[in-house]
Amino acid sequence: EAIISGKKRTGIPQKDIMIDKFDHFKENIQKSHWYRTIREYISKILYEKKRTFMVWFFILWVILFFLLVSYLISALFQATTSSGKDAKNELLKAKNLIEESQKISGNQELFDKSISEASTILAELRKKDLYIKETTELSERIEAMKKEIYDIQTIDLSKKKSIIAFNPTDISPLGIYEYGKKLFLIGKSNAINNYAPGEPLPKTTNYPPGEQIKNFTVTEDGTFFALSESKRVLWSRKNGEVTYVTVTWQDSWEAGDMINNFNGNLYITDRTIWQIYKHKPGINGYSQKSSVLPEAKQNIREIGIDGGFYIITWDGKISRIMTAKWYEEKGLILNKIPGSYTLGQSEKNTRLILSSNLKYVYVLDKNRIWIFEPDAKRFQDIKAWNYIAQIELETPEEIRNISIPRDGKVYVVTNLWVYEVGFELVDGNIILRS
Repeated sequence: EAIISGKKRTGIPQKDIMIDKFDHFKENIQKSHWYRTIREYISKILYEKKRTFMVWFFILWVILFFLLVSYLISALFQATTSSGKDAKNELLKAKNLIEESQKISGNQELFDKSISEASTILAELRKKDLYIKETTELSERIEAMKKEIYDIQTIDLSKKKSIIAFNPTDISPLGIYEYGKKLFLIGKSNAINNYAPGEPLPKTTNYPPGEQIKNFTVTEDGTFFALSESKRVLWSRKNGEVTYVTVTWQDSWEAGDMINNFNGNLYITDRTIWQIYKHKPGINGYSQKSSVLPEAKQNIREIGIDGGFYIITWDGKISRIMTAKWYEEKGLILNKIPGSYTLGQSEKNTRLILSSNLKYVYVLDKNRIWIFEPDAKRFQDIKAWNYIAQIELETPEEIRNISIPRDGKVYVVTNLWVYEVGFELVDGNIILRS
């Protein structure tokens, strides 16, 4: 008895009998030998086709890979060849610019432009490690040309002998000055006074206990005033003793890191607030401070005084401040400055030297002494400095200061020794003397 759609019926339908017979037939076929043989044969054919397809796919992939590599190698070779040709052309261009510069050396503006372009090309080639030998030789040639055109004379201090045979462990020199044919070597904690070259060293002069100086200035009568690390001012008496300077109407001296003098007055520069203070001489010391600048002058690096104030800033610019009757700041024109040389390369030993007994103005910047000639004799009329020449100092030592007692003589103070450099300016050209 069968149940279909919830209804009972009896007997087996004819359709179900046929299905049963078909399933039985199918089962018999699948169990037969010839069916298994045919099935295995077909499977083998399909497997062989799949393997053949994979083989051809792999071969095609390998071919495409080698074609791609070949293309890349070819492109790289062409690019390298092209780059090599371009580099060679750039080297030839630099050579031609240098040759052309030599022909136009009388025109400094064109010379600077041509040499600058050649230097840029050579610098780019060196960055790429191309033609190192050739670019080095050409760069050396450029430096030699510039020194000749810009009148830069080089002196090797390592081949000179120190004019003062002091022991660097006994005194750490900051600077030197000459007065009455005697030398005064100023150190951080002590000094050598009244030394005559060639004679035995005099006894070292000590400062008050615990005092170390960081900056000093020298008056026309040979007296030096110094700022100490303890915010005190020291000075040298005629007997060589170094003692304190008093300031009236102030509890103490103000903070400062540079000291200058002019016409009997002391000037202290405080670079924490960018102000210059003036102290006038009095009976028992110096008067209280008065501000020189009506407002802060940023980035003061070094100053020089000749009635007005020259101020060198950290970017190498020089300005002029007039204070006789009114405060007025004027830019100072530096004429004929070599195009590839700039002031402001030193981090700490910039010095400005000018005085009434000097015809020229001198600026120490790193290892170079720049020489300028003012365009007027009266300081009120000066509007420009004309570039004359440079002295390049070669030494492995630290250059700390220079002193120029008169045109033609330079004392160079390093961390170890003191050297004397003689020179002469003839028709605007500098000649070094041994």
